[in-house]
Amino acid sequence: MFFMKLVPSRLAQFWQWNWVRENLRKLPWQLLLEIGLVVIWALWLGRRYLDFSMLEWPNGREFGMAIQPHYIWTLLRECGDCLLWNGMYNGGSPAFAELHAGVLHPLVIIATLIWGGLNGAKVVLIASLAMAGLGQLWLGHVLKIGPVPRLWGALLVTAGGHLAGRMEIGVVGVVLSTAACSLAIAPALKLALYGRRRDAIVFGFILALAIVSGQGYLQLGFAFSVLPAVILFFVDKRMQLRPVWKEFLLAGLLALLLAAPFLVPFAHFASEFGKDVDPFFKSVQPLKYIPLNYIIDDSSFYFNDNLHKIPIPYLYLNFIGWAPILLGIVPLMRVRSAQRKQLLFLLLALFFVLLSSSALPFKWLARFWPTFAYGVRYPSLIQGLSVPFIVALGAWGADIILQQGWPLVRLAVSRKALHRRVLMVLTWVFVLVGMYHSLNAVYWFSYGWLFTSNKEDPVIDAVLRDVKTPDTQWIALPFGEHAWGIYAAEHGLKLTDHVRPSHWKERLLPFPLIKATREELNSSVPGFISQRADISVVRLPVNSYASIHAADEVIPCDAEAQGGYIKVVCRSSEPGQLLVYENQWDGWTAVRDGEPVSLQSSQWLAVEAPAGTHIYQFWYKPLDVPLGIALLLLGVTLAAFLWVRDNKASSLLSQPIP
Repeated sequence: MFFMKLVPSRLAQFWQWNWVRENLRKLPWQLLLEIGLVVIWALWLGRRYLDFSMLEWPNGREFGMAIQPHYIWTLLRECGDCLLWNGMYNGGSPAFAELHAGVLHPLVIIATLIWGGLNGAKVVLIASLAMAGLGQLWLGHVLKIGPVPRLWGALLVTAGGHLAGRMEIGVVGVVLSTAACSLAIAPALKLALYGRRRDAIVFGFILALAIVSGQGYLQLGFAFSVLPAVILFFVDKRMQLRPVWKEFLLAGLLALLLAAPFLVPFAHFASEFGKDVDPFFKSVQPLKYIPLNYIIDDSSFYFNDNLHKIPIPYLYLNFIGWAPILLGIVPLMRVRSAQRKQLLFLLLALFFVLLSSSALPFKWLARFWPTFAYGVRYPSLIQGLSVPFIVALGAWGADIILQQGWPLVRLAVSRKALHRRVLMVLTWVFVLVGMYHSLNAVYWFSYGWLFTSNKEDPVIDAVLRDVKTPDTQWIALPFGEHAWGIYAAEHGLKLTDHVRPSHWKERLLPFPLIKATREELNSSVPGFISQRADISVVRLPVNSYASIHAADEVIPCDAEAQGGYIKVVCRSSEPGQLLVYENQWDGWTAVRDGEPVSLQSSQWLAVEAPAGTHIYQFWYKPLDVPLGIALLLLGVTLAAFLWVRDNKASSLLSQPIP
């Protein structure tokens, strides 16, 4: 009996093993190997970010400002939907309407939830390098470039100066958005070539990720370069309109629906949104000088104003070396007729990126919409989107040489097979050595920008202890020093008079209760708390976060605030108006002792306050976020329906057009 039971069991195990083995054989091992190599390369390049010590910060003066909005996700475990309001600085603002940082990008959300704001940002940086490399690998597959050149191109883009160079100033959002927009190039081209419904769905998802990745510069660059270039594929060789335009329209609709949790709140908030403008585009280089940024690896060059730059290096660091540029000439001479449209797409998109980075479209747009156009202060950042196109041309050229043996094989004086084989080997050796040296040069250039610095400082620790209050209050820390943003977020402080790239229009900043300043103050100054090295800390008692304004006096109240939830306890012998110095905006509601009360007209949260002891609660529950989430779910449902409905045979074109 035991033997009879054992045999079927053994047969089942054997059958399962055979099934596993057969399915393992079906896996795309070469593709998985290429993906693995790109990811490992990104980890190696950014290995200094793998130090998860809270004292080790990525380089860059603006790093603290760049990642401060990420910290809203640390509130998810504490108070749930209170994260919808970012109350960390300058009176607060809608968290999902954040333009400067990609707070709604899944990578930012997941990394922050798992590793926190600071270490999560390190993960985001490494993942962004990998994302850009994988996007280039994908583009190589769409262009049908051979495995060696396309892998070289992917590794080159991963290490490109257009990513690592942005960390000269620490702008994580620009690295993420450059990678996210680069990732969208391949699916856009694939959809243009084949017009399949599933390609439209994939492009819609990738485009939505690019939209929510933050900043806006790269998204504008993508809209002004890649999208116009794909129009080439809307007509066939007989100049008749192809129905592929409908698939792009569908992809755009899906992208808007999937990005709605950002787009709807931002559209709602846009009228209140303000930022610095530059009507002269002073940071922009003339178009004739821009290509030099690909080949100059002398860091000192970027710290001066030669060739009409401003001495802010991160705007112009795009080094990739000569190799992809020289190899990119080959496809212009040796491309097959069937691939001419792909070549023209790369060239047109590259040209449009360079035009955009030179601000020419924005100067033209300024005639009709100056408020928007002048707000694009640093169009030079768009140049980073040109790197995938240049490297794709270079990888394509290398592939042509390796496949055809051109031009070295052409130098053969004899047509004997032996001579051709020798010359082919020499061609491979020559190209591979060139690839290695170009990759090595880019690696060392970029590695020099991807470093961390130790932020251990007893003075800072002492200042943070001095400004800490038992309840919620606005605090001012040394002005213009972006690192304080992280210190404040890690310690639960609310900062006012804090430098940000955007602001509320025509609104005052809340006044601080405690102020730390680099100005030297005498200990006899009223409210003086401490002197820590060159930082003075002083208390300004009249500036309470929450207080009742009665007829003859201002009565401070106890307050506790977490994002979009505020609890205030007030004790007053006379009636007045309760002011909570948090920006009032659509979505705020108020309750007094469990009963709803109306908000009064004010910049700040304001309600009527009767005499006695009362508990007030304020919640930020806007309608724009649920609407955005509903549209997101609609987009996911529509995409799933179309994906299931579609089958492998349902394509508008089965082959790319000539």
